[in-house]
Amino acid sequence: MDLKYHKVRDYHERGEFEVRYCPSTDMLADIFTKSLGPTLFRKFRQQLNVMPIPVAVEEDIAASLRAS
Repeated sequence: MDLKYHKVRDYHERGEFEVRYCPSTDMLADIFTKSLGPTLFRKFRQQLNVMPIPVAVEEDIAASLRAS
């Protein structure tokens, strides 16, 4: 048996950490690892304090890239 498994089990038995179920709808890391629907994408984006680029700014950036 893997030694790491026993070490983790020992830590858990000593109360050094707690294992809890976390539903997929609360897994913030999923925004980086999965293709999400629009509702979860917006929820996680907001939790990361990332704001969408307004369309006008996006168009200005594209125009300046084409000009250079």
